[in-house]
Amino acid sequence: MRKTQDSFFDRVYYRPAMKWADTQGFSLPLSALVIYDSFIHSGSIIWVIRNMFPESPPSAGGNEKAWTKAYVNARHKWLGSHHRPPVRNTVYRTQCFKNEIQRGNWDLSQLPINANGIKVTS
Repeated sequence: MRKTQDSFFDRVYYRPAMKWADTQGFSLPLSALVIYDSFIHSGSIIWVIRNMFPESPPSAGGNEKAWTKAYVNARHKWLGSHHRPPVRNTVYRTQCFKNEIQRGNWDLSQLPINANGIKVTS
C-alpha cells in the first residue's frame, strides 16, 4: 500500500508541483515545500490566492523569497477567512511555513521543524 501511495503522490502531486516550480524559476527547498503543499492541499497554485499579491515569480524577474513569503501570507489569510470551517482549520499548514520563513530556514537545514506540534528531524 505504501508503495502505491508513494507512486500516486509522486505522479499526481509531486511531479506536477516541481514542474510548475521549475517553470517559474523556483529553486529553494522551502519554496518547493510551499508549492508542493499547495498542490497536495488545493491541486495547484490557486489563482485567487496568487492574485492577492503583486510579487512576480523568479522566471519573470521576481525575487524567490519575496514571492514565497507573499504567497504564504496570502494563502494563510485566504485559508483563515474561508467560508468553510474545515478549510479555516488548515491554517496550521501555512503557519509552519511562516515560522520557517521567519527562521530564515530556506534550505530546511535547521532542525527540528515544528509541523503542527510534530518535530520533524533528519
